[in-house]
Amino acid sequence: MTLAQSIADQLREWRENGGCSQGWLSSKSGATQSAVSRVESGKHLPTLRTLQRLAKPLNADVVVTLVRKDRTPMDGKLVDMVASAMVDCHPDS
Repeated sequence: MTLAQSIADQLREWRENGGCSQGWLSSKSGATQSAVSRVESGKHLPTLRTLQRLAKPLNADVVVTLVRKDRTPMDGKLVDMVASAMVDCHPDS
């Protein structure tokens, strides 16, 4: 799995688990909806700054783990978004 795909899978999982749409994430992060879609497709590797902007509305932190080439992290992921609390995309509902 590529780094772009790992980020895509995790970002999409965080967004969907919070019941959020790409449009909601776009409006809260300042990214365009097409940018969110490109990142979530795994075809575009976002900059760290963009990834942080996308993680913030999801109440997540971006954590980067460097590993030796001959070893993998215990969870198998190179980038993890760690939540301090789950986001509520629909606070009025």
